[in-house]
Amino acid sequence: MGPGWEADVWENFGYHYQVYNGRTEIHVRTRGSHISGEWTVHRYSAWIDLDPPPGVASPLQFMHNADTPEDALNRTVQDARDAILKISNQLTVLLYDGPDDASGSLLPTHLPGR
Repeated sequence: MGPGWEADVWENFGYHYQVYNGRTEIHVRTRGSHISGEWTVHRYSAWIDLDPPPGVASPLQFMHNADTPEDALNRTVQDARDAILKISNQLTVLLYDGPDDASGSLLPTHLPGR
């Protein structure tokens, strides 16, 4: 895959392998028997796990399957970029379009008790 990528190969009723670069992984999905050696590559799965900031319970995780490792990674990266842009846009609307009433609160006025 290029600089920064490392391979991981292990045996568990046949050989399996993946490549990784930090918290990004590409897994090879196969069909057939690893024991007899009669197997073929079925697809590739790319995973990106973004570490959560302190105090946030779960990371952002993105995954895509494709016929090539490059396509799987490119689609996963695009999903992550789209999600980050959407989050950024939603925060911009919330924080910079101003409060919705004269109180200066960013909370909607339709909440109970308001």
